Amino acid sequence: MLVSSAARVFLVGLLAGSAAAQNEAPARPETGAAKPASAKDRLLAPDSDERARAAAAVELLASEPGVARDQLARSSRPDVLGALLDAIASDPNARPETIAFVPDLIALTRRPELEALRPQVVTTLTALHAKSPTELVAAVVARLDDSDAATVRAAADVLGALRDVGAIGPLVRLLRRTDGDGPLATAAGAALEAITLYPYGTNVMAWSQFLEQNGGKTRDRILEEMIARERVEKDEQLRMAEDEIVRLKAEAAEADPKRMVADLTYPLAQVRWNAARGLLVRGGDVDLGAAREAVLAGLESGTEPTEIVIAYLELLVVIDERAEPAPVPDERRDRVLATLVGDARSEVAIHAAEAAGHTPGPAVTEAVLAALKRLQTYDEPSDVRTALLKVTGRLGLVGAKDLLIAALRRDPGVDGRIAAATNLGALAIAEASADLEHALTADPEWRVRRRAAKPLAQVSGVAAVPALTQALSDAKPEVRAAVAEELAGLKTDAALAALLARLRVEDVVRGELVKAIGTTGDARATDAVTEQLIRAAPKRLDPPDAAEEPVWREARAALATLCGDDVARWSQVAAAAAAVDRPQLHAWIWGQTVRAFELQAEPDQGAYLAALLAQARAATRNLQWDAALAALDQADAKCAKVATADDRVIAMRERARAHAGAGRGLESTSAWNQALVLAKTASGHLARECAIEAARSFFDFGNAAACEDVLAPLADLADEDALLLARARRRNGRNDAAIAGLRELLARPQMAATPLELHARFELVEVLLDANDAAAALGELDRLDRQLTGSNDDASSLRSRELRKKASGAREPVEGDSNGSHRDTPAIHHGMTRTR
Repeated sequence: MLVSSAARVFLVGLLAGSAAAQNEAPARPETGAAKPASAKDRLLAPDSDERARAAAAVELLASEPGVARDQLARSSRPDVLGALLDAIASDPNARPETIAFVPDLIALTRRPELEALRPQVVTTLTALHAKSPTELVAAVVARLDDSDAATVRAAADVLGALRDVGAIGPLVRLLRRTDGDGPLATAAGAALEAITLYPYGTNVMAWSQFLEQNGGKTRDRILEEMIARERVEKDEQLRMAEDEIVRLKAEAAEADPKRMVADLTYPLAQVRWNAARGLLVRGGDVDLGAAREAVLAGLESGTEPTEIVIAYLELLVVIDERAEPAPVPDERRDRVLATLVGDARSEVAIHAAEAAGHTPGPAVTEAVLAALKRLQTYDEPSDVRTALLKVTGRLGLVGAKDLLIAALRRDPGVDGRIAAATNLGALAIAEASADLEHALTADPEWRVRRRAAKPLAQVSGVAAVPALTQALSDAKPEVRAAVAEELAGLKTDAALAALLARLRVEDVVRGELVKAIGTTGDARATDAVTEQLIRAAPKRLDPPDAAEEPVWREARAALATLCGDDVARWSQVAAAAAAVDRPQLHAWIWGQTVRAFELQAEPDQGAYLAALLAQARAATRNLQWDAALAALDQADAKCAKVATADDRVIAMRERARAHAGAGRGLESTSAWNQALVLAKTASGHLARECAIEAARSFFDFGNAAACEDVLAPLADLADEDALLLARARRRNGRNDAAIAGLRELLARPQMAATPLELHARFELVEVLLDANDAAAALGELDRLDRQLTGSNDDASSLRSRELRKKASGAREPVEGDSNGSHRDTPAIHHGMTRTR
């Protein structure tokens, strides 16, 4: 296991501030264009987080191994070294380039200032050894011949940590070179003891004899022979050997799951348990027949510990599920399970009952029934009885009906009553109707009431509607939701009426009720579901409230089922929703309506065109610009022949709106120009609306000239549009026309004391200043100030003061300007609200 993040942070804190770390800081980038940081810079950056440094180490190792080795050799930063060690350990195949780092890793273990990092170095070497043991051991053994004694000692320590039998011969030869004396002999002896667990220390003769007797043997074989010789001595060494066998077997099974099958019969109980648990979760190409034989033999023996029996029972179910073809009835398997169902150990009996549910043979069913009869005392809850009750349905154990009814009435355990109710429904026990009704409406535990709804519907069918209707008012929402699902499944008028009545008063499980109603497929529920859809629809463009979101989702799904491809029904839904301002709602409804048209072989072209235009309009309001344009393209492609002049204007107007919403000014302007051309043959009211909206769009996109050209010919402009015309004229430099228009606008009676009047007066002051009429501007500002007196409009008051300074300055002759005209300064526009 690699050094944890917490440990690495501790090491960084321990060694922070060292002089070596200062030399490793990446150079500051030169001024100018920023260059991507190299892998080395990112590795050494002091502000890199752990994940970034790890990624940089992997990249550096792959692209510049020489630089990586240099960092291993001279760096004193634990965070940098830790990242490099993680990168080396993560090499999936331990390539030769990675093995080449072994001398550098060994050298790391010799540096006293990095003593805390040694466990991670050993972990890295161990990881490489697991992937390429021969090459790794050879690389470490090569360091035993180094001229530096410290390197030799470090290599011996590493070989002891790797515990590979391939290092025994080289270590014995090192021991011989030292004549068993000195630090190198001590290191060699310690490594040999770690590999073999034999306590020969630095005894050259003993290790030479050991090498002669055991050379070529695997490590587990060496340890097994030692266990066989020393079994009579139950000492610590034997326990260590057994633990080591378990570890070796686990490592071998991790590499090859096939070995786990053989380990099911291994003498050590821990190995057998590990093998059974491993096969439960590991796939792979294993011999299921051999595994099944080993499991049955172990269960038949009657000597296995409880935990192994449980593991074998669970594994037996998995083996039968994976078997291809499916296993045929097996008397031997049934006999084993029949015995274990009555086992005195409750854990074993529970797992045996669960396994029995997969084998409905006569011996098993009889054993389950007999065990249930023995446990027919209800003084206290019983997990074994509950497990037996759960499998009666899968076993088809109709003979247990009286026991199931008794358990439903009297079992003190909630799970026992639930199991009884569930299987009474699975077995369709008609005699249980009254008891299931009682459980649904009167059981004190809500979980039982909830789980009794389905069995009652299974047993009683439509006769269950009255009891289910009563339970639809249960105090627990979980019960009401389960009951709604069962009522919907019965598909009767009474069931639908009960669901609709509950929906009108329900607050908590409206989504579940709507979903249930939708599954009935009954078109009579369309209005009720539509009402819920409208109620739960998001306001404006915001997402729905958390409480409303399930209703919004389920209502859409229900209406998709209830309306299908019936255009008339979708039209009714659209009409019901027309009165509310819900952009997402309208976009979805018209999208579904168009889909219904598309599913028809020969849709009514006029109605289809109207739906496409409505979809485009709704999509635009919902800020779905591309969806709006797609609907308009569809209208052009499929309904052009039936489009009236008004239809073409409306379509082009929606296209202009969509482009404007997406910020595409040129496309929007082009579409508005086309709409204005088409409007010449359209109805007068539509043509006027189109012209006014086009003018607004032209102004918004900076084309004041086009705005004036469109608005000027129009008579009886609304106040807001008259102000827009004046602003356009001012922007076009037609100050006199703008002033005249504004004075005419301000003379309208309805303008008095309105926000729009304030906007118009500010606009008049600014255009007067543009026209160099400072005196008239000051006169208008006097009127404005009187109008603002006593108000809390600080922004308008501030703007008035700024304009007064400008007007007063314009009255004084400017140096070099003999006619006293004011400087041309940008006007400050006061925002105003405009609605389409």
